[in-house]
Amino acid sequence: MAALLDSAERVFATQGYAAATMTAIAAGAGASIGSLYQFFPGKEAVARGVLERCFGQLYAELDALAGQPVDAAGLADALSTLMLRHATARAAGMAMLDAGSAGQSGVRAEIRAGLRE
Repeated sequence: MAALLDSAERVFATQGYAAATMTAIAAGAGASIGSLYQFFPGKEAVARGVLERCFGQLYAELDALAGQPVDAAGLADALSTLMLRHATARAAGMAMLDAGSAGQSGVRAEIRAGLRE
């Protein structure tokens, strides 16, 4: 399943969420379309998987940061570095944020839910 999510991230980042297809995601992972549908019933489910993985990694790093003794300036610096790194490394997440602003309500709801947790 990791290969499918890796492929989905690449496809969302290069083609954008709206233009991405399940066929392109499966092909990018070297998997059959049936294999993709075995794990994900549709593109929104794939997007949810990508977002869950992205947010999971971000939250793990935030938790690690929370356990470090730093002053306010150090914390602000560490947070800005962390957020910038995730924003640039996760182009797929940015593509899905764009999709959310373009009216893809299911994706936008997933992003909001992830941010609230």
